[in-house]
Amino acid sequence: MGALSPSSLAEFASRRLQAQTGYESNKAQNQFKQGATTSKYELDTGQLEQKFGLDWGDLARKWDATREKLPGGFAGKGLLNSGIYTDALNKYAQERSGSEEQARFGYQSSLNQLNLGYQTDLGSLALDQQLADQAYYTAMWDLGSQQTAAQQEQDTKDAWGAMELQGKVQDQAWQAMALREALAGK
Repeated sequence: MGALSPSSLAEFASRRLQAQTGYESNKAQNQFKQGATTSKYELDTGQLEQKFGLDWGDLARKWDATREKLPGGFAGKGLLNSGIYTDALNKYAQERSGSEEQARFGYQSSLNQLNLGYQTDLGSLALDQQLADQAYYTAMWDLGSQQTAAQQEQDTKDAWGAMELQGKVQDQAWQAMALREALAGK
C-alpha cells in the first residue's frame, strides 16, 4: 500500500531524535551527579579521617600528660609503692580506654552516617536513571505505535480509495454494458 508522507515520516523521526537527545542528556547529567556524589563522599571521608587523626593525637597527648603527672602526687607523699598508686594507675587506664573507645565509636558513627548518606544518594540516582530509562523506552514504544497506527490509517484510506475506484470502474462497466445492450436492441 501507500507510504506515509515525507512530512509525517520527518515528524516521527524528529520526535524520536528529541526523545533520544533528552534521554542521553538526562543520562549524562545522572552520571555527572554520581561522580560528584562519589567525589564528595571521598572528600568528606578523607576530612573525617584527618579530623579523627588530629583528635586522636590530642586525646593521646592529654592522657599522656595526665599519666606523667600521676607519680608526682604520690611520690611527694611517699605513697608511690602503695596500693593507692596502683589503684590510681588502674583508674587512669580504665578512663583512658573508655575515652579512646568513645572517640573510636564517634568516628565510626560519623563514618557510618556518611556512608548511609552516600548509599542513599546513589540509590536515588539509580532510581532516577531507571525512571528515565523507562520513560525513554515508553516514549519510543509510543512513537512506534503511533507511526504504525498512522501507516495503518493510510493503508485503510488507500484500500477504501482502491475500492471506491473499483466501484466506479464497475459502475462504468455496467453503464457501458447497458449502453451496448440499448444500442444492440435498437
